[in-house]
Amino acid sequence: MREKICVPITDKNLQTFLKNAKKAARQVKWLEFRIDYLKQAPSDYEEILQNLAQFSQSNKTILTCRKKEEGGVFSGSEEQRIRVLNQALKYNFTYVDIELSTIEQFDLNKNKSKTKIICSFHDFKQTPKLQELKKIRNKIKKQQTDVAKITTMVNSTHDIKNLSRLLLDQEKNLEQIVIGMGNLGKITRVFFPKIGSLLTYARLNNSGSAPGQLTVEQVLKVNKLINADREIKN
Repeated sequence: MREKICVPITDKNLQTFLKNAKKAARQVKWLEFRIDYLKQAPSDYEEILQNLAQFSQSNKTILTCRKKEEGGVFSGSEEQRIRVLNQALKYNFTYVDIELSTIEQFDLNKNKSKTKIICSFHDFKQTPKLQELKKIRNKIKKQQTDVAKITTMVNSTHDIKNLSRLLLDQEKNLEQIVIGMGNLGKITRVFFPKIGSLLTYARLNNSGSAPGQLTVEQVLKVNKLINADREIKN
C-alpha cells in the first residue's frame, strides 16, 4: 500500500516545504507539490521548480498549482498560474496536474518533456450521478492526457457506489485516480487503490489538502488490519 500513497506538501514557507518534502520522501513513493500554497511571487517559481524536480530521481512526483475555484490557494492571476504550470512541463516531474476546466489553454505536445499529465475534476459539494461522472471522464479522455483524476464530495453511501462503479469501469489507455471527499468518503481513500485507483492522497501531519484526508499512518494502519483479517481467513 505504501507505494500507492501520495503525500501533498502544502506548507507556505519554502524551507518548511522542502523539509517536509524530504521527510515524506522517506516514507512514501509519491509526492504532490502543491506550490499554490507557497507564499511566493510568480516570478520566483523557476528556481523552486528546479529544486523540486530533483525529487523525481527517487520518488514519483506530481506538480500542482491549483486554482481557487477547485480548492487551490494561488494568490496570483490565472495568467500567472498557467505560466507556472507551463514552466513545470519543461522539467521531469512524473506528472503535472491540470484541471479539466483549464487544460484547453495548454499546448501539451509543445511544452511537455517526459512529464505525463493528470487531468483533474473536483466537486466540493456533491458526487454527480454515474452517467455524469462518465461524461466527465470522457471529456478528460478527449484531451489525450494520461490520468483522469475525479474527486467529489461524498454525501451518501450511494455516492460511494457510483464512484466505485466509475473506477471499476476501466478505460483503455487511461489511468484513473478516484477519490471521495468528506467523512463518508474516507473509506475510498483506503479501499479504492485496491480496486484500481492509481494512488491515494494522505497527509503528513495536520495540514491536509482536502476534506476527509487521512494521515499516512492511518492509511497504513487500516490497510494492515485489512491484510491481517485476510490472512486469518485464508
